[in-house]
Amino acid sequence: MNDFDKSLDYDLIVLHFGANVLSYGKKDYSWYGNSMTKVVNHLKECFPNTDILIISTADKASKVDGKMQTDPSVAHLLEAQRNYAMLTQSGFLDLYDLMGGENSMVNWVDSEPSMANKDYTHFNSRGAEKIAGLIYNQIIKGYEDFKKNN
Repeated sequence: MNDFDKSLDYDLIVLHFGANVLSYGKKDYSWYGNSMTKVVNHLKECFPNTDILIISTADKASKVDGKMQTDPSVAHLLEAQRNYAMLTQSGFLDLYDLMGGENSMVNWVDSEPSMANKDYTHFNSRGAEKIAGLIYNQIIKGYEDFKKNN
């Protein structure tokens, strides 16, 4: 990876993981945070002049008390992601908040036209395009704020 860094001179590495580790009712994601901290620290060793951006999990809905709503585990995973981003001094983009926060996946599924699949986990093509725009705009806003303050 050091050779990749030398020849390609990366500016930014974006990591977006998490949805596949979500497990209904799970509250402790310290194992995930610890593992991802090691991954990010390894990347920082291999790409010492490259910034790293962690994009959090999106909202995911599960049936809770007979109604589709934000899976309670999302908040716990999000906390672990925010923590390992801080521990590794990486950038952090809260995708859950960016898409609307609590029960936003239900809203994305139920919107007309729908922006997410009925599995209440994955975006469809319209939703993916919207998410890409939201992420892009957030990165540009952060960059403009940085330029203004430096």
